[in-house]
Amino acid sequence: MCPMTLPEPDRQPLHRHFEWWAKNAGDRIAVTEVGATEGSTTYRALDRDANRLAHRIVKSGVEPGQLVGVSAARGVRLLTGLLAVLKAGCGYVPLDPAYPRSRLEMVADDCELGLVVGESAHSGWVAGTGAGFVGVDDPALVAEPDHDQPWSASLHDPMYVIHTSGSTGRPKGVVVPHVCVPRLFSASRRTVRFGPDDVWIGLHSFSFDFSVWEMWGALAHGGRYVTVSQNTARDPEELWSVIVHQDITVLCQTPTAFRWLAPVALNAGRLPDSLRLVMLGGEQLTPTMLSPWLAAYGDHKPHLINMYGPTETTVHATLRRIRTADAGRTDSPIGQPLDDVRIRLLHPDGTPVGLGEVGEMYISGAGVTAGYLNRRKMNSERFLPATEGPPGSLMYRTGDLARLTPSGDLIFQGRADRQVQVRGFRIEPGEVEALVAGVPGVEQCAVTPRHNEDGELELVAYVVGDAVSPREIRRALSTVAPPHILPAAIVAVNALPLTPQGKLDVEALVPSNKPVPPVP
Repeated sequence: MCPMTLPEPDRQPLHRHFEWWAKNAGDRIAVTEVGATEGSTTYRALDRDANRLAHRIVKSGVEPGQLVGVSAARGVRLLTGLLAVLKAGCGYVPLDPAYPRSRLEMVADDCELGLVVGESAHSGWVAGTGAGFVGVDDPALVAEPDHDQPWSASLHDPMYVIHTSGSTGRPKGVVVPHVCVPRLFSASRRTVRFGPDDVWIGLHSFSFDFSVWEMWGALAHGGRYVTVSQNTARDPEELWSVIVHQDITVLCQTPTAFRWLAPVALNAGRLPDSLRLVMLGGEQLTPTMLSPWLAAYGDHKPHLINMYGPTETTVHATLRRIRTADAGRTDSPIGQPLDDVRIRLLHPDGTPVGLGEVGEMYISGAGVTAGYLNRRKMNSERFLPATEGPPGSLMYRTGDLARLTPSGDLIFQGRADRQVQVRGFRIEPGEVEALVAGVPGVEQCAVTPRHNEDGELELVAYVVGDAVSPREIRRALSTVAPPHILPAAIVAVNALPLTPQGKLDVEALVPSNKPVPPVP
């Protein structure tokens, strides 16, 4: 067990935590690459390379507080680029080369980027944006100074800007200041208890804020960060092999991705001794999907933790440990707010709901970010003056619904704007998903609205599970749900497709113009 503790104070920018480890335990392994390139990098070496790149970034003329794009594949070079941008006093903008070029150009334009750093192999699109480019793999960087430089930015300057989907079809950039991120780990440490002996695996695109939790959970605390290719992250057999052979202690996944990995772990018959935390987030979790896992491995090791939080409130806002007793639950408990977060449940008119009633979640506290980049109208609608806290504090209107139980647990109830009207009934697809997931033999499911050949809106359930047929699922549902809530069609699929963020790719299930078969 490593005797060293985290550097203080916790409200320092996270790259300063990394630098503390580089100076005090520089020979520790910081990053292990698994895949096409194999090898490990120490804290000292990663810090040296990031310093050299940071000096080059400063020489390019960018000012503290400005935004710099980063475009590199998963691995040491990506982390070098991110660290260098932060060391230069700037905020990073993820430009994942796995994304379409049009998306990268849109993000670069939205952020008015004057500079992009990254791998030369992924720089071809940058010239058309008018931004400059600095290669993290430029051999001439060895001539740059390798020491830290004074950090002249403010804790309230951006640490990163991550773009989330928008109802207009144009993603919106969430501006996350430095001050919001260190407290994320402080506020959750009491439950999570991560530290320098942890080995984290990076499975998510750095354009998805789950990556912030993975990367800095390791590098700001002296741990080891294992990177894998996107192909390995999507191959359950390969991924499980990495988890076992790299002694992974912390595994973070979306529920959809974990449903896909869990059968491999169950077939293995035993878990690696190292694995102590499985953290689920990014999507709604229904505990019943964990029933086979809990029956086989229990809830003691690893701990299963469900975390909820929009990007706008800095990755996570609540957490809840899932116990064996939860295995039969078809709702979605998200637990209680982190220590420095407050969540209020309000009616549409802004008045508080009663205990057990469903209301929209409004989140205030230290995790609320600086809002959307250059979206004044949207900011005025979603980031409201907080009813408590320091002057100027904001409260984020999530659009998510929840209810509070007498025990103090929040139960996620889906999106306020996901409700659909089918044959005159207001229906929450998440409620239907919970019912379908509760049918024995259903391994995974997703329910989404589609228009039928007559143009009428219907619900379609896509299910994974060889042990049960669509006809049997419908028969089981008819015993627990009224007719108006039943899906019009139940479609068996081999797997639920994922987006680059690891979330359900709804459009890849069935093209919107393709009819789906009804269930007899």
